[in-house]
Amino acid sequence: MGKRLLMVAAIALWIGQVGCDSKAKEGAKCAKPQDCAQGLTCLDFVCVTPETIKAVASSSATAATSAPPGGPSCLSACDAYKKRTISCMDLVTYELPSWMAPKLRRFIRARTNQLDCTLDCPNWTTAEVKRIDACASAKTCEAFADCISKGTTSGVRANDKIKTRDKDGAKMVYVPAGPFYRGSPDGYGADDEHPGGTVEMSGYWIDRTEVTVAQYAKCIDDGGCDRPGTGPFCNFKSDGKDRHPINCVTWFAADKFCEWAGAKLPTEAQWEKAARGPGGRLFPWTGFILSCDKLIYDDDAEGHACGQKGTWAVGSKPGGTSPYGAVDMAGNVWEWAADAYDAGLYATAGTKDPSNPDKGMMGVMRGGGWGDDDWEGWQTANRFKFSRGNKTEGIGFRCVMPD
Repeated sequence: MGKRLLMVAAIALWIGQVGCDSKAKEGAKCAKPQDCAQGLTCLDFVCVTPETIKAVASSSATAATSAPPGGPSCLSACDAYKKRTISCMDLVTYELPSWMAPKLRRFIRARTNQLDCTLDCPNWTTAEVKRIDACASAKTCEAFADCISKGTTSGVRANDKIKTRDKDGAKMVYVPAGPFYRGSPDGYGADDEHPGGTVEMSGYWIDRTEVTVAQYAKCIDDGGCDRPGTGPFCNFKSDGKDRHPINCVTWFAADKFCEWAGAKLPTEAQWEKAARGPGGRLFPWTGFILSCDKLIYDDDAEGHACGQKGTWAVGSKPGGTSPYGAVDMAGNVWEWAADAYDAGLYATAGTKDPSNPDKGMMGVMRGGGWGDDDWEGWQTANRFKFSRGNKTEGIGFRCVMPD
């Protein structure tokens, strides 16, 4: 799948629009772009304006405009779900535009039975029905999805606990004990993301942001860390970048910092749960669309790093906050995990706090960076094999501490 496929597909539909005044007007049914009047195109069997295409491409929360003719709005879909007149799968796949890649549709269908609100669909428990009822007041489809995954309508994450690490002042967010969906379902994702399935995790704390230049400098001053790499895009000793992520660091330098701070690098499983939550989000946020309000990445319109051609200060994109309150889990810099890389790890590491403590030279990074990474690179399940001795401008890290 190419980078930012959704945006490309939307633009392709927009470019394909043709028609004349005698053709179908906005909101009318259509089978192809040529059925619609001039200035309109066909999106999920409805003639829509280019503005609607832009809205769908920039925010999954606007996807109700792409509903099939006669279909319910997202909120009436919630009502229908409560009344059991549509299936769990219908609800979960309802918002997906017709131009969305078949792989993504398969991903959503495969993930249906893992979502909190759709476990054992034909046999809802009283608690599940109460949760759905409580979430029906959500104003958008995105808010409804968030509500059913978090079990709260307040907009405040129930497990959003924060503490400050003594050594370097880093803010940490809490990831509670419990299961989460690791990897990717059959038919989706890279080979090393399989087999996907539920993993049980102990509770832990993870840095809210990537480790910053200022925090890393404290470790150097204290004699606990070596100087990072240098170069035109390396942040250490760069003016005005104290709040940017430290980059140009090897796995060994990252591991040394976390040890100095009284912490550790996260295992792959710890990193992934903190990024995607218990329900297995494709990205740290709800939805499937990349944009510069959610992450720092190579955007087609804005360019590398959303136009900045380098890192941003940590926490600059709160729209991409993970279910537990961690920021920049996608984009800005790739992040070292504690584990050594093993393509077959998911088949052998077990399902309780899995890890791979091997000290080989090949490590693994997560989350994607600010550069020209593929669309898959920013996904929460993506694993990137990399030599632990490398220290490029696109590499950073964060730390974890036990509960």
